[in-house]
Order: sequence, then structure tokens, then C-alpha cells
Amino acid sequence: MRPLTYALGVLFVLGLVACGDDAPGQVDAGVDDAGPDGPTTTEVTCEVLPPVTSGTCSITPGSASKLIKGQVLTPNKVFHGGQVAVDPQGSITCVGCDCAQGGETVISCPDGAISPGLINTHDHITFTQNNPYNDTGVRYEDRQQWRKGLDGKPKIASSGGASADQIRWGELRFLMGGATSIVGSGGQPGLLRNLDQAANQEGLNQKAVNFDTFPLDDSGGTRRTGDCNYGGMPTTAANIAQHDAYEPHTAEGINATARNEFQCQSSDAFDTSAPGTSNNITLGKTAMIHAIGLQPADYGTMATAGTALIWSPRSNITLYGETARVSTAARLGVEIALGTDWMPTGSMNMLRELACADDFNKKYLDGYFTDVQLWQMVTVNAASVSATDDAIGLLAPGKVADISIFTRHDKPGYRAVIEAEPKDVALVMRGGKVLYGDDAVVTGSTMAACDAVDVCGVAKKVCLMAEVGKTYSALKTSAGVNTYPAFTCGVPMNEPSCTPKRPTAVQGSTIYTGVATAEDSDGDGIPNTADNCAKVFNPARPVDTGTQGDADQDMQGDACDPCPLNANTTTCTRVDPNDRDQDTVPNATDNCPDVANTTQTDGDMDGKGDACDVCPMAANPGSSGCPTTIYAVKSGMVPPGTNVRIVNALVTGKGSNGFFVQTKMGDAGYMGVDHSGLFVYTGTMAATLANATVGARVSVDGAVANFQGQLELDVVTAVTRTAVGPEALPDPVAVTYAEVKTGGSRALTLESVIVSLGAATVTAQNAMFGEFTLTSGADSLIVDDLLFATTPLPSVGQAFTAVRGILTLRNMVSKLEVASAADLTAGAPGLASFGPALSYARVGVTSGAPTFPTPLTVTLSGPAQGNTPVTIVSGTPGSLTVTSVTVPNAMTSATVNVTAVAQDASVPVMAMLGVQTLTSNVRVLGAAEAPQTVTITPTSASVAAGGSTQLTVTLDVPALAATTVNLSVNPTSAGTLPASVVVAANASSATFTYTDTSAAGTATITATFGGSMATATVTVSTGANHLVINEVDYDNLSTDNAEYIEIYNPSTAAVPLTGKQIVLINGSGGTTYATINLGTGMLAAGGYLVIAGANVTVPTGATKVDPGWTTDEIQNGAPDGIALIDNLSQTLIDALSYEGAMTMVDISGFPAEVSLVEGTVLPGTVLDSNTADGSLCRSPNAQDTDNAAADWRFCSSRSAGQANP
Repeated sequence: MRPLTYALGVLFVLGLVACGDDAPGQVDAGVDDAGPDGPTTTEVTCEVLPPVTSGTCSITPGSASKLIKGQVLTPNKVFHGGQVAVDPQGSITCVGCDCAQGGETVISCPDGAISPGLINTHDHITFTQNNPYNDTGVRYEDRQQWRKGLDGKPKIASSGGASADQIRWGELRFLMGGATSIVGSGGQPGLLRNLDQAANQEGLNQKAVNFDTFPLDDSGGTRRTGDCNYGGMPTTAANIAQHDAYEPHTAEGINATARNEFQCQSSDAFDTSAPGTSNNITLGKTAMIHAIGLQPADYGTMATAGTALIWSPRSNITLYGETARVSTAARLGVEIALGTDWMPTGSMNMLRELACADDFNKKYLDGYFTDVQLWQMVTVNAASVSATDDAIGLLAPGKVADISIFTRHDKPGYRAVIEAEPKDVALVMRGGKVLYGDDAVVTGSTMAACDAVDVCGVAKKVCLMAEVGKTYSALKTSAGVNTYPAFTCGVPMNEPSCTPKRPTAVQGSTIYTGVATAEDSDGDGIPNTADNCAKVFNPARPVDTGTQGDADQDMQGDACDPCPLNANTTTCTRVDPNDRDQDTVPNATDNCPDVANTTQTDGDMDGKGDACDVCPMAANPGSSGCPTTIYAVKSGMVPPGTNVRIVNALVTGKGSNGFFVQTKMGDAGYMGVDHSGLFVYTGTMAATLANATVGARVSVDGAVANFQGQLELDVVTAVTRTAVGPEALPDPVAVTYAEVKTGGSRALTLESVIVSLGAATVTAQNAMFGEFTLTSGADSLIVDDLLFATTPLPSVGQAFTAVRGILTLRNMVSKLEVASAADLTAGAPGLASFGPALSYARVGVTSGAPTFPTPLTVTLSGPAQGNTPVTIVSGTPGSLTVTSVTVPNAMTSATVNVTAVAQDASVPVMAMLGVQTLTSNVRVLGAAEAPQTVTITPTSASVAAGGSTQLTVTLDVPALAATTVNLSVNPTSAGTLPASVVVAANASSATFTYTDTSAAGTATITATFGGSMATATVTVSTGANHLVINEVDYDNLSTDNAEYIEIYNPSTAAVPLTGKQIVLINGSGGTTYATINLGTGMLAAGGYLVIAGANVTVPTGATKVDPGWTTDEIQNGAPDGIALIDNLSQTLIDALSYEGAMTMVDISGFPAEVSLVEGTVLPGTVLDSNTADGSLCRSPNAQDTDNAAADWRFCSSRSAGQANP
């Protein structure tokens, strides 16, 4: 069908006021009083789609490509019966009337509005577990009032400590409201693209947005007028030079202190005197959040600089009874996007924020904004302010297929989005991947496991398992029974108000209810006869010194003045936010929207103009990188951070978080084995990992990164399988251990290449990491378990005649990744151990018998392959003779018999097998030689009041016969112990139990043997009959990659861990930045639990909880805090505030603020640092007198999982 095109004539005449009497959904046409400038919107009828039998869309299964039909929305065209084509990689290939190629999966939505996925440019999602606040009717003048409870105003106490699953639940809320991306200040992998987290953009491959809540470093509540004396580290233009998008919070309020924030951020000259100086950050990359308390000249400054505005009307109105003067900002040329702010005072999803903006626009702005422009605030504009508009926010070829389909109910498309509810969201896809929508459409569109959900009577499905590893019901349970629902039917429960009102006057401000009357048409409390904008809401504000703003003093208020800075005129110069680079080509169709290029030349036809295309002669559409080779990446020719595409690489190995590729002989461009291999990091559970099967050919889009010395690809946006295979892998490169060990001559050039090595022996194993070390001569190489876990680990001494695998670099250490057991060719077992290190024999007693107390034993690295003789040699045959042993077939050990000849303090004994030699020592005792001295261990111990501890007495040599050691305690009333203990013949030690009866103080225990005495002290741990934070290492030498927190149970009974959490709290603002569950088991009396990452090991018996920590996980103070809590009862168990005092901390779910300071705060000199190895520790161990200054000190040695020194 030939498309029928006609113009709606939405011509927004420069600088004129909107009339606003249109019916809902109707767009002004051909009038001279419309809203801000915008492109003419035309409508194109492609075809009339046949109705569906039920629901919004029907689906016809086909190939992995998709063809979506419906009312397609773009900024300047609406395609009725239009089409959007999406390829298997999730990119849009066509938008218009004739996109069908044949064989696609067709999704036909005759009553559907097809829109880009909505983008939320402002949220604090770590607060998502909170319910809306209790609106008492109080309205604030600046944000520090409600943050800190200043000026007699009530504080709004809401915690930012959402758990990972609560954050995922919050992201699900937005997803079910049609959103696909968010700038949320703390998201989780899966579901939404977190645009401010490079690692959680779900393959978008964009620079992270810099989201700045306190750009003036004023989290402490500082308010200023006339100067910029806020915190000592305000954000400057230099700080954000490497970012493409910057979102600072500014001017959140309606008084002079709010505007002062903007003045300190918009000029270098406002305050040039120390200690605080102003810094101009109104830049083209900046989008200012809130910007409420501004005047027309301020918005003019933003427009001239290209600085955008992020509008959060619901939160603004419920907190301040006011919001940004958005019609003034728009008239002056400021680009505007929408954001929800946060759960306590904002909107639960983007549809509710749109509803608020729409309501405010119709009731209070006289309909200034058209439906198109409101829709742009959550699509095109939102992508623009987050600097992601090269990839998302628009339905156009080359863009990523982030698409939401809304049931229109016969409304015009833009209006359908604005008035939608979650039940009206028919489909949401992110990068072509279906995540949510009507049951029938989701079922027919994806093979993924999806959960059925009834959304207000409409059968829906949501696909969570592949995204977050949980079902809908499991995620809901984990988020908690008190967490706000994922969707509501109609107006949400206790939703913060979008009706502006102020019950009291402050500094001459107006009192108003927001209810329009015949005498007050805009509800701003000022009668029409005295109102300088009778139809546009503009009450007097404190920042305007109690008068209605009229900057040009022409008697027409700023809120409705078409030229608020030019008196008595309707023609004024302004910036066009729809053409950022001012090259006369609108942003929506400009192939370089930020670089002026009137000609729009695009030599490689990839949708990116030559003026802004990094590789103008090689096509790289959308977020694809410039084509390059593995050789170029690995030889350092491509700088880190560069987006690239590697084409037709062979997958050689696949792990849980990425895969290896290699160029092999015969491939186009083959240049030899050096620099021919590459690791591609996708992250766990990444959809892109599925196509990387060993032996397949793939093309990869990602960014070059240098991760701890390894040049690799990360931020992977696409892995496209070009040949299934499996193809034969490259032949291994024969190398020596000396060449490929850490720092070896070929260690870097062959990194990620398959290699083969010769014979070596296992010399160490690391069970925690599943690794073992192979040694050949003086050279060693670690065998890692990324691709294959060798189970059980080969024992020390095990020989291998040949090994092969992929050489890699992990944590700056060269390692070998074997793919299977076949890569390890085992030799005969070697010597694993020969011990104990010291044992005894006695003249006249030990004859052809084992040593004592522990027999001297040879142990092989594996079962003997046939009877295996081991030669045993005495270093002093005149004192001790020995007998060689044979380890029987299939056995692993044999005991060595010796004969004591003459008394000798130390006789070396060697065990020899092949080239291996291990040495032990035997002391030959005289026939009558008896012990002379006694020792007691430990020399100091702690015990809970009424508790018990074990101690051991040890003789200097084994007893000749049963030997008594006498015991005593001082004071005698301190506790109970046996009067003596007997050391058996040929034994060296005996253990006894001491039980405290004093409940306080220190006892001295004495062991007496003949003329020898030894003592130990036992201290009753006071004040703690509960778990304690016992040790913290938050600042390591050099890189902070081995931080840990130790928990100790000083009580006499095991403590259940269910509900117990460690909460890490940022001293800047008192916000929670991490919450760690301690588990569900029990911590035994006297037991240790260590929270740490992979680089921290703990002794046997201690419990380790690894939250996936890597680097810089515990903040470094000045101040910061740690809380040990019971989340079930909302009680504080123990706390530590370090490098300063944190006395008023909000913890999620707690009824009131808590102090993290016990007694007297730690002195400033007691701290962890990167200049001295050690930790903060309780000393004596586990002491808790509820006085931090007395209980804690800096310990110069780390003791994770054991008693503090």
C-alpha cells in the first residue's frame, strides 16, 4: 500500500504562550499560542491492521527476527499500521511502512502504541524498599530541612539500605511500567539498564552517567547564601571531564539557600574567596536535577550552556508545594527530561511520574506542553541528557531495540503512553529480549522461563529467571512482605500528592491549596485580578522575595511571559533544545546530534555521520565498535575504553563469566601465534555468553579493557555466532615453564593462547580457589579452574609428564586454564609429605619400631602405581638406623621403622623417591632421659562469664613414664580446673578444661612440673554475651583488595545467624552502601566468622562469608561505620564508628536512628591506614565494655578468623 502522508501542523511558534483548551489527547494545530518550539509532527498511514481476537497484540511465530506492527511513535512522525524490524541481535533495522523481509516473527498490535522503552533519568533506587512517606501537610523550603530536621520541620527518615533483591523488585516496578533504563544511583544486574553503572548497562556499552547527589559536598546539611562555603570537595568541571553525562542535584527548594546552590555551580566568579569557591558546571554534558528555586536568568544560563533540566514534579510538589518553573525553562530553550526521584516522596514508576507531569501541565501550566513533548521527556530527551541517544530513546535504524508497546484504547499514541497503567503495557523488550507483557505475546515471543502474573485482571508474564535467577514469587518473598508492590490498579496506595499546596507563608510566600476557583483560575492563592499569570500557576516564593516573578518588569509574570527576559515582546532569541548542535538538523534525525554537520555525510552508511564517527570508513552501527583484530587489541594498538568489533574469532574456552577466542593458522589476517588470543569478559548469567560455544566462530562487540594487566574485552554488547562448528581448535604452542611463568619472556604475548608444556610436579595447592602449582626446576605455573575444576586437587608431589591449556593472566599472575582431565597427563605419584617434622626414639626401647608420639610416615601424592619403594636414609647412622619402606600398590602411605642406637639431639632422616628428597628429624632419647620443663598454651585466653576454655601443658620431651603435672589458679575463686593432669608415657602433652566462676577479671593458671613452672592468663570477656564485631581491616597496603570484617561469638552457646546482617554505612549522609547477610546456620561458642573476598584466607574452623568482594569494598572513614544488626527484630547488636563519630544513623526498618559510637568514640589516632599493615581489633580479644576507646586499638598483625594479638 502506498503510504498516505498528511501534516498535523504542530508548529510551535517561537516564544508564544499556550492556550490549553484542547480536549485530552488533542494536539494544538495551526495556532500561534502553542508551547515550546518543536518539529512538525506528521502522520503516515501504512496499512489498516486487522483487529485481534483478544488482547492488544497477536503473534505469528517465525525466525529470530521480529516485525512489530502498530501505531509507531517517533518525535516527528506517527506511523499508523507502521512497522519496526528487529534483528536477532536486538538492533532496529527498519522503521516505517515497508520493513517486512519475510519469515520473521510478526507481532501485530492494531490497538498498540509502539514506543521506545521509557528512560528514568533520576531515581535513588537503594531507597526502593521504603513505602511512601506520611504526608503531615508540612511543606519545606529547602532539602536540608527534611533531610536534617532543620528549622523546626520534621525530618523524613528513610533508609537507603535496600537489599539486592529489593533493588531488583524496584527495577521490576519500573519495567512493568514500560521502562527499560534508569539512572538510579545503585542498581543490580538484570532487568533495567543502569545507565550510571557501566557494568550493569546490560550490554549498552555507554559511558556511565555521573550521578551526583551532593555536588557541593554538602551532605552534612550546610546551607549558604552569598558564598560557596560548603564542603571541602565540591565537584568541578575537571572532575567530570571524562564523563559524557553529568547529573548534579541543585537548587532543591524555593528559598535563597536553594538558589545559592545553583549560583555556586553556574559561575566561576560568584565566589572567588577561600575556603569555598564557585565552580561552573553548567556544561553541555550537564543535566541539573530539580533546579526548583531558579529565576529566568538562571534558566537562560542553562539554555545557553546546553545544560538540561531533570524534572521530578511529584517529589517536588509533595515536599515543597512547588516544582521547577518548567514552562519558563522550556521557553528559554532548556531541554527537559523526567525522573521519579525516590519511593518516599516520588513516583513508583515512570507512568505515575508522567501522570503527575500531565496533570500539572493541564491544571497549572495552561496546557503548555503538548503530548509529544511530554512523551519526549521520557524517551528522546531522557536519552539525550544521559548521553545514550546514539543507542536508545528513539525508534530508528541502528538503534537498540528497547521497545515498549502500550494498549491505546483507541487514544492517540502519545496520549496512550501518558495515560497508561501497568495493565496497559502489552510488551517490554530490552535489546530485542522480551521481559514483560501480555501472556500470549510473551509466550509466543520467547523460550525463556516466565512467570504468570495477573495485573489488574489482565494476564501477564514476566521473565525474571534469566535476569535475576529467581521467579516472581521468590523475588517478592525475598524483597519482603512490607515492600511496596510491583504494580497497582489505579492510583497507588498513599501516593505522594501532585497537587501543589502550602498551608503557611514563609518570607512572604503565598498560601494556596492548588484548587482552582472562578476567582483564582490557577489555584496559586492569588486572585485573577492581581495575578500576573492568571492561568499559569506562579505563587510568590521566598526566592523571589515574596512577590510573583517578573524578571523583565513588563507586568507579565515569568511563568507565562513568552520572553521572560525581554520586556513587552513576543519575539526573543532562544536556544532550540531540539537541535543541540544548532546545525538546522533536528536531534531526532541528526546523525551527529552534538557535532554540527549540516551535510550529514555518512561515508560508511552506518547511521553515524563522518563528523562524529570514530571509524568513518568502516561501518559500526548503533553501539557496535569499530572493526579491529585480536592482534591490534593485544599488542596495545587499541587504547582501553575503545569500543571495537572482533569478527569471526574461534572460541577456544568458555567459563562462567566469559570466554577465550583465538585467531588460528589459515584465518584471514593470521599473523602468527603471538598476540593471537583474547579473553572476553561477559559477566555471569550474561545472555551474550550463550552464543560462545567452544569450537564456534563468533563476532564480538565490546570495549577494550586492561583488567589487572590482562588486555581483554568487557562491556560486551553482542556475541554473534557466525558458524556453529565445532571447529578444531588451534594446535598448542609448545613452551617452557620459564617462558610462560609470571614475568616470563612469552607470558604476555601468548596470554589467552593455547599452549603445551612438559613434565612438572605439583608443589602447592589452594583448595579455596581450586588451584594447584606445577613446578619444573626453578620455574612454576599455577593451574586455575575457570574452565575445568580438577577434583580432587592433585596432591603435592604428584608428577605430570605433559599439560596443556590456555595461558591467561589473573590478578597479575600467569596461570594455565585446562579444559578437561585429558589436558593433564599424570605420571607416577611423588612424595607428598614426610613427617612429622620432629619425632622421638629411645635407646633400648625403640628397636625396629615407629617413632613417637607420632610415627614417622611417608605419604605419596596419589595411590601407588604398583608397589613403590621409598629409600629412607639416616643422616647419623651411629645414632639412629632406619629401614626403607615400600608403599603397597593402590596405597598412599607407609610407616618408617627406626632403631635408636645412641642419644642424639637431632638426627636428620631423608626419604627419597626419584629426584625428590624430603627431610624430617628424629631426636634420640637416652634410655633414662626424662623431661625437665613444662609450658602451657595458649599463654593468654578469653572466656565468657561462666564459660570454659581448654589449655594444654607440654613437656620438653616425651614422658619416660606416666608423668603428673600439677595445676592451680589464682585467685582460687576465679574458676575451676583439675588439680593435676597426667602426660602418658611417650606422649608430650595433655589437655585440660578451665571453667570461669567469677564472671569478671583475670585469672592466672600455673602448671608445675618438678622445678619448672609455666603460667597462662584467662580474662573474662565483659559486656558481651552476644556476637561482636571483633576485627576490621578496611585499608590495605597499596590496593584495598584484601579487606575483611571479623565477627566473634564470645558467649557460651551457639548463636543462630538467620536475620543477622552487617550494614556498612557511609559517613557522608549516613546512607547504607552495603548489606551482607551472615547466613542461616549457627556460629558456635568461641567461633569466628569472616566477611571477605577471595584474597583473604581463614584458618580451619572459622566460617567465611564471601559477598563477591574484590577491591575497595569497605570505605576508608572520616567517618564511616559498621553495624551488626538483627534484621528480624530490628535491633542493633554491635557497632563501630571509625575515624569520627556517627551518632544518628538511619537503618532500614529500624523505628528510630541509632548511634554507632559505643561510649567514647575512637581517638583519631586509632585507625587503619595504607601505610602500615594491620587492622582495627578488639584487644584483649573480644573485649566489649561498650566503650570503643577502651575496647579497640590498631593491631600491627592481621588475624582473620583467629584471636586478636
